[in-house]
Amino acid sequence: MTKAASGMQSGITGMTKALTGINSGLAGTNKALAGIGKAISGGNTGITGLDKAIAGQEQGLTQLRAALASAPPGSPQAAAIQAQIDTLSAQQDATKAQRSALIAKRSALADKRTQLRDARKQLLAQRATITTKRNALRSQLAAIQTKKATAVESRAKLVAARNDLTATSNELADITSKLTVLRDAVPGAFETAKQNYLADIDARSASLEATFATTLNQGFLGIFTVTGLLSLAGVVILLFYPRGVRKAPTSDPGGL
Repeated sequence: MTKAASGMQSGITGMTKALTGINSGLAGTNKALAGIGKAISGGNTGITGLDKAIAGQEQGLTQLRAALASAPPGSPQAAAIQAQIDTLSAQQDATKAQRSALIAKRSALADKRTQLRDARKQLLAQRATITTKRNALRSQLAAIQTKKATAVESRAKLVAARNDLTATSNELADITSKLTVLRDAVPGAFETAKQNYLADIDARSASLEATFATTLNQGFLGIFTVTGLLSLAGVVILLFYPRGVRKAPTSDPGGL
């Protein structure tokens, strides 16, 4: 995941550099187009001026030709007018040549401007494509970084859970060890307590027997005492009865 993110970041960096180059190319192209536009505008102005000059020259030639037609043939005046016509015609030809050169230059500039405009369209299309791809890579990189952060967080939680399990396992092992020691010690402790109890009973057996005998004798003494008192009470009660009543009647077997 880290390698993928690094590769995407390198791709984004490369695309950013490419976009910087394209933007520089577009800036140069726009500057060149602006210069060509100015040159074409200047050429148009120059052609317009040359057209005016040619028209003026044509007007002058027309006037000179009219004057030549009015001058006596072969006269010095006619010769002078013809010389002026020749000079002005030569100037007009030169002006027309300049105009043709400007038109050709303007046409070349227009072609160059068309080429630059096509190149600018291509650069704009490339910039749009690269920008779209860069945005897509940025989205993918953001998704990978989010997944990476989630993975790091999950790993941290797993490490914490593992540490908790290790601590719990160690604690259980300690408790098991203590329970084992306790399990092994309990029977011995009970046996020791039993033996101590029996030994204590043996040590106190004479005292216990004496106490038991004393308690038993006291019980019998109480019984005898109560019985004697009851007997004495019966004798006393009999003393209060009449003698005739006290003498039991004699049965007469023949009286029936």
